[in-house]
Amino acid sequence: MRFSMAAPIVASRLRPPIMGQLDLLKHHSRVVRNSRAVRIMGVGPSKCAACCGDKDEAGNDVSIQPLEGSGLAGTEEVAETKRAPSSAEENPSKAKASEQATLNFKDDASYTGGVVDGKRDGHGTYKSPTETYEGQWKDDKQNGDGKHTWSDGRSYEGQYVNGRFSGKGKMVWRTDKGTMIYEGDYLDDAKHGSGKFTWPNGNVYEGGWQNGKRHGKATFITSTGKQKVGFWHDDKFVKWEGDDAEPAQA
Repeated sequence: MRFSMAAPIVASRLRPPIMGQLDLLKHHSRVVRNSRAVRIMGVGPSKCAACCGDKDEAGNDVSIQPLEGSGLAGTEEVAETKRAPSSAEENPSKAKASEQATLNFKDDASYTGGVVDGKRDGHGTYKSPTETYEGQWKDDKQNGDGKHTWSDGRSYEGQYVNGRFSGKGKMVWRTDKGTMIYEGDYLDDAKHGSGKFTWPNGNVYEGGWQNGKRHGKATFITSTGKQKVGFWHDDKFVKWEGDDAEPAQA
């Protein structure tokens, strides 16, 4: 997750991140616009099996297209823009260490919290008409624990490293069929390690993830409570433990 800055309207020269207002597209015409988002969401340009299809084929996140505008960065659970990480301007305000400040920016955005040498640092809250982030900052990036919410109902609460999801986190987002939830490990914005993915119909995948894809041993739980242990490789079902049965339907 990256930030880009635009000139504020206050004396302080610290700029807010400009990432683009993120808006949900019509579900069956969602398109992921860049390869990195594809890697993290586990979907191709026209495929979203976790939402559009009945088969438990990919367990995908919802594809979101970035639109022009202002606001905090989305995450790779939404999309990546190709702008530089946030930074202060050439002549940042000479804020002392741990100074608390309220900064107002374009498009009705504001930041309230710690500022060190012109950069967001410590605990702070960024708000715009489309999103809010409250949590820890370091060197102008999200670092530590925080919560990010969007006006379309998406939310992420968990750990960040250098502005990216890394560590434990929970992402909640909505589709035409209902709410999807991922709770578990992240690394560099991708689901990586161990995590639990819940579909709108109540089916659950709980187990291994690698680079944003289901990978390794996991338990599949149906909405009726039936459980089976199986194996996945590169987001594809391999087999159930103890037999070669076909995968269940999500």
